[in-house]
Amino acid sequence: MRATAWILDVSHGMRRLTCEVPAGMRALAATQQAARHEIGVSLGIPLGLRGLDAAPEFLFLIERPGGGEGWTPLRTWAADDEPGFQLYLEAMLGGWEPPTRVLDVFHFGNEPRLSAKLVHLVTKGIKRGTTGWLEAAKHDGSPVPELGTVSIVTDGFGYAACAIRTERVERLRFAEITAEHAFAEGEGDRTLEDWREGHVRYFQSEARELGLEFTEDAIVVFEHFRVLAVFGSADR
Repeated sequence: MRATAWILDVSHGMRRLTCEVPAGMRALAATQQAARHEIGVSLGIPLGLRGLDAAPEFLFLIERPGGGEGWTPLRTWAADDEPGFQLYLEAMLGGWEPPTRVLDVFHFGNEPRLSAKLVHLVTKGIKRGTTGWLEAAKHDGSPVPELGTVSIVTDGFGYAACAIRTERVERLRFAEITAEHAFAEGEGDRTLEDWREGHVRYFQSEARELGLEFTEDAIVVFEHFRVLAVFGSADR
């Protein structure tokens, strides 16, 4: 008997692993052992599984970037690997079928604790906008939002919380952000003063890390988005 594992990294890049299951050994244990020996990762608890009696299949998440040889971005493997993508839909997205397979995956903020707080604001109907610094995005290769982009938003560790679609994108100077933008972003007390205080601190920290300079004239991208789905299937 052979077992197959789809292993996702924190950005839902995937590596597929197939292994033989020795007689008398559980398929899960054989898969975990093969992952340690062949690609050097510990898989832990599977997020999804099917076909345990005949052709076991598992979906795993490792809470770090994969990258390098053997790892395929979501938008590529979603189009090419139907069995894996269907397991992904069931296990990671709660059965929700996205309107496209050209999917972005990201988390708000720069560390998991902040990411979890911000996606909580999204799923509770408070946060409907986000701001990124254009120069920093270009520097580290992060995608810049485009109209119509469908994104899977995670909690910072890679666990999917919701899907959003970009409805409008504005490029403007940091100094041109208004109270309406601050309110839509939904953070702090939702005032412009609070927004500026938090974002100056955030972007200056980002600038130090990247060796850049952040000023009031910096071009930022303000993304207005709509929530398409909050993931879950607790009624099953």
